Amino acid sequence: MTAFGTNVQDFQIGDDVFFRPELQIEGKYPDEIVVPANIVAPMPRGLSYAEAASFPLVGLTVWQRHWWR
Repeated sequence: MTAFGTNVQDFQIGDDVFFRPELQIEGKYPDEIVVPANIVAPMPRGLSYAEAASFPLVGLTVWQRHWWR
C-alpha cells in the first residue's frame, strides 16, 4: 500500500494487502489503482503476491459452489 484516505485506520503505508477489484468497471488496471478500503484485506504472512492474488477468486468460487448446490 502506497497511500490511503484520511478515514482509513486499519492499514499503514507499506502494508501488503490484497483485494478483488470491482470488475463491473470497464477499463484496464494499471500498476496502482484506487479502491474502497472495505474491499481490502491484509495479505496473510508467508504467501507470495501471486498466491494472495488468487484468494479472492478462490473464495468466490467456494461461495458460489456452496449456493449452487
